[in-house]
Amino acid sequence: MLERMNDSHGPMTQWALSHLQFNKGDRVLDIGCGGGACLARLSTIVENGSFVGIDYAKTSVEATQQFNQALIDAGKLEVFEASVSDMPFKDGEFDKIVTVESYYFWPDFETDMQEVYRVLKSGGHFLLIAEVYDHEGLPQSVLDNIKAYDMRNLNLDGFVNVFEKTGFADIAIHVKSGKRWIAVEGVKA
Repeated sequence: MLERMNDSHGPMTQWALSHLQFNKGDRVLDIGCGGGACLARLSTIVENGSFVGIDYAKTSVEATQQFNQALIDAGKLEVFEASVSDMPFKDGEFDKIVTVESYYFWPDFETDMQEVYRVLKSGGHFLLIAEVYDHEGLPQSVLDNIKAYDMRNLNLDGFVNVFEKTGFADIAIHVKSGKRWIAVEGVKA
C-alpha cells in the first residue's frame, strides 16, 4: 500500500510543491510521511535543506527510512513515529511544513492545526495537499469512501476558516483544473 501511495501521490505532490517557494537551507517537516516519496522529492528541491518526517504508524516510519536510507546516512533526514497532535519538536523549528493526503485522519483537525502552527517559524509556510475536497461533482465512489473511512472532507471555505482561526495569513488555495487536487497554503504571521 505504501508503495502504491508513493506512486499515485507523485504527480499531485509535484504539482502542489510547485506553489511553494523554498529557500536554500530550509528545514522542512513532512507530517504523515507515509512511504517517504515526498521527503525524497523535497530533498531534490531544497538545496542544503534538512528534512524531518513523522507518521503515527510504525510501518510508515520504517518504509520512509528504507526509501530514504541515503538521506539518513548523509545526515539530512530524521524520521519519527509521532502524531500531529503532539509533535516532539520545539516551537518555531521548521521553515516549511507539508502534509500530503493525511489531514483527513488527523484526530482533531483544529487543535492539530495549532500544533502545526506552534512548530512553524514566524514567516514559515504550511502546505496542505489533498486529492479530495468537498465540492460539487464528486463521484459517488469517492463519497462512499469518505463515509466508509470516516474521512474529513472540507470545502474551500472550510479550509480558509480553519487556517484563519489558526492564525495563518496570506492563505492561498490552489485547485488543479481537471483533477480533484487541492493545495492550501498559509504563512505563520
